[in-house]
Amino acid sequence: MGKKNPCGHDDCACSTGICERLTFGRGKLSDNGYWEIPCDVCARTAESRDGVAVGSYWPTNADLGRSIQREARIKEAMELSDRLFTLANEFAVAGEGDVAVLLHAACNDVNRAKDQLEGKKGAI
Repeated sequence: MGKKNPCGHDDCACSTGICERLTFGRGKLSDNGYWEIPCDVCARTAESRDGVAVGSYWPTNADLGRSIQREARIKEAMELSDRLFTLANEFAVAGEGDVAVLLHAACNDVNRAKDQLEGKKGAI
């Protein structure tokens, strides 16, 4: 059994960014060395371990703010998709098939947008 990352994600890793600082995260690694999903836990743990100042490694607090906003948008999309699906089913049961079809299509559109925010392959 391998050693766990401090954040608990097996796919969390370290690289060097174009800024010549260590970068921590998971998902796709950009050509400039920055991760699709930044990992503050691993960055701060490495800073403590290496005895360097907080913020020496990426992501910084500003980077995390953008990541938190993205996660909030993903959560909102999931909630919207669930609500659209429920409404579509309610309209279908009420005999409003045309409306149900439109709501299911909207639900699918929201799910594709959510997948794109999550960086899933084949999204939009």
